[in-house]
Parts: sequence; C-alpha cells; structure tokens
Amino acid sequence: MENAKAIKKLSPKERVREFLDEIEIRFIDAERKCGFSRGYLGTGGEMTTDKLRMLKKNYPTIDIQYIVTGKLRDPKKERITKDALEENTQLKEKLMYYERLFNSSKVLIESLGNLFKQ
Repeated sequence: MENAKAIKKLSPKERVREFLDEIEIRFIDAERKCGFSRGYLGTGGEMTTDKLRMLKKNYPTIDIQYIVTGKLRDPKKERITKDALEENTQLKEKLMYYERLFNSSKVLIESLGNLFKQ
C-alpha cells in the first residue's frame, strides 16, 4: 500500500472558513456582517450566489473563483489574457482605421471616375 497523504477536497463553506481564519475574522462575526443566519458557515451544503455576493461585498479580497472551484487564480495566465485583450483592441483599432482609409479611397476613385466620364 502506498503511504501517500490523502488530499481532502474542501467544500465552498470550508474554503470560506479557511479564508476567514487567514484574515482572523470569527465565523460568527462574518455571518452577522453578511446577514447570514447563525451557524450558516458551519453547516454543509452549497453556497448560493446571493451569499457569495454578500461575502465579496463585505470582504473584497476574497477570491470567489477559489471559493467556488477550489482552484487558485494563475496571475501569469491572467496577465497573458490581459495582454491578448489589449493586443486585440489595438488590432481592432488598426482594422477600423484601414477600413476608413479604404472607404475614403473608394469614394475618391468613384469621384475621379465620374470626373473622367464628363
């Protein structure tokens, strides 16, 4: 048998409690501040979207993606995504510029064509 340490998968509420421990907030204080019923964070079950919104509103540093999925964000990946978005925006702006330039040239060519017909 393998003596590997078993990794326990945490529930969303367990991840919230883990977050609250890290920032040294008592569960009961967080429940009160967010308007949750007493003991809500201590029970099993899923968290509703409304509860997640209240947590984010009252504790802006909480990573909701981590709470829901258990996966931490990859800052390097997010930076690549932001860079790609910025590059995409710049390309769209260039495309619009060249499209306007093309349309202006088209109008000019039509005008010249009309001039020579006369």
